[in-house]
Parts: sequence; structure tokens; C-alpha cells
Amino acid sequence: MRRGSGLALSALAGLAAVVAVAGAAGLSARTIAPPGVSAVAWSGTGSSFGGWSGIDVSADGRHFWAVSDRARVTHGILFRQDGALHALRVGRIRTLDHKPDRRPGVSINDAEGVSLGADGSLHVSYEGYQRVRRHENWRAAPERLPEAPAFRSMHRNKGLEALAVDPQGRILTLPEYPNRNGVFPVWRFEHGEWRRPFALQQDGSWKAVGADFGPDGRFYLLERQFVGVGFRSQIRRFDLDGAEPVKRGRVLYRSPLGRHGNLEGMGIWQDGDGHMRAVMVSDDNFSAMQRTEVVEVILPH
Repeated sequence: MRRGSGLALSALAGLAAVVAVAGAAGLSARTIAPPGVSAVAWSGTGSSFGGWSGIDVSADGRHFWAVSDRARVTHGILFRQDGALHALRVGRIRTLDHKPDRRPGVSINDAEGVSLGADGSLHVSYEGYQRVRRHENWRAAPERLPEAPAFRSMHRNKGLEALAVDPQGRILTLPEYPNRNGVFPVWRFEHGEWRRPFALQQDGSWKAVGADFGPDGRFYLLERQFVGVGFRSQIRRFDLDGAEPVKRGRVLYRSPLGRHGNLEGMGIWQDGDGHMRAVMVSDDNFSAMQRTEVVEVILPH
């Protein structure tokens, strides 16, 4: 969410040629029942395209930044028509880190979550070698953050999936899978160290894949289910005030099987009518059998 116009204008100035546009040549975005849900296809070529698993958006919902499973980052612009996604334009795809930390036998490039701070900084969470890195801006080299001891014991493909920066500028992250107590432990980086202030109650068999704070200061969680032949997605909202150690959220959106692809990342913004909107991206896992798309859902109050 957020981010002032200075960051957006700077990113816009650096855009390269269009690499993907839906809406041109009659290829308009799909509007999907129920009303308030729309999607636009995102296509590209080359080995650097695909695997988009994290996304965040500017305060006006026009600009987005996405990260991929191969440690790539890009910036793009979203276009709407009659309030629904209509097209997107994307610039150059960059490498997040040309000299990543090495861990024998462990994936080091699997970027999963991304969140932008109010100062224009970019934060990225990784699975495999579980870690969070901070970039001064989306083009800058990463800065190391300390690692919580608990990160080292996480399964390499069930680790730090969701990431968000709260209104106080603190980084929050949580794993895709709950612990044995059926809750998602949340780590928050403050005063130079990772602390675990609370957890989120799991809802059935849903897994956590994306997160953001809305302009309303509340926490939004994107969750996923894989059901044999396709995916289901849901969004829950949490009020993090209060001292209870386990937070319980409210379901705002739930999709039927197959409506969307493998949605993994989410950014929240507020439109001119006061509605919160969730912008999400699907991870195609570099497979021709899956699709890459950007989906937007207008959330209920």
C-alpha cells in the first residue's frame, strides 16, 4: 500500500518499452462475477519472466512492484476503465541481488513477499534460505537484516511467504504453513531484532501467501488452497490492537475453485469512494499449464 507520488513518478520515469498490455487489439481485461472483481493477463518472454509471487501497490493503486521466484523485481502501471482493471504496462526486469548469500543445497533466489515503506524502501522475504532483505529503493542493492533463530528450522518450501510493513515502519513476516498448534506465528522486526508478538489463527486448511497493511491500519492476509485441479483464494482482515496472543480475522473475499490462478502476492489501496481494493498477482511457477495475471477485488467495509 501507500507510498508517495515521488516514488511513483521516479519509477514511471524509468519505465522501458511496453512488454505486456491487455486491452490492446481488443484484448480487454476480464471482469469476473461477482461485481467488483477484475483481472488482466500479464505475459512476457525469456527466462526472467514468470514466477511472480509478491506484489505491492502505490497509494493511488496505479503503480505496482512485483518480485519473482528467481529473485527478480519489476515495476509496472495498472490501467482501469469504469473502475475495473483494463490493462497493464511493465518496465525492465531487474535482479534483486547480484551477489546473494550462499547456502549449499538450499534455494537462495526464491523471493516470495514484497512491501514498500513510506520512505520508498523495498523489503523482500525469501523461502529456501529464509531471510528478509531491505533495499533503499527498488533498484538498490540489498541490506542484510538479522535472522531469527527460528528461521533456520523452517522447511525450505514452507517458510517466509508473506511480508508487510506496518504504519510504524516495522516489518512483519509469517510462514506459509501454520505450526503444530494451528496458528501462523508472526515475526516483527523492531529495535534491531525479530520478536514474535502474536500469531494468527488458521482458518481450516488455508495457507498464508501474501499480506499488507491497508490505509485503515488493519492487516490483510491473502490465503490459498490447492484442490486437486485448481486453486481457491481468500482474503481475511485482522485488527491487531489488543493484547490477545492469537488474532482471529474476518473473511472478506473467497473465490470458487479455478476462478483465479495461483494468487500469491497482495497489495492494498483505497480508492476515491473509500473502498479498500486488493491487487494480487498469480505465480505461474514457470509452467505453460498455469497463467500469470493481476487480479483486483473491491473489498467490503
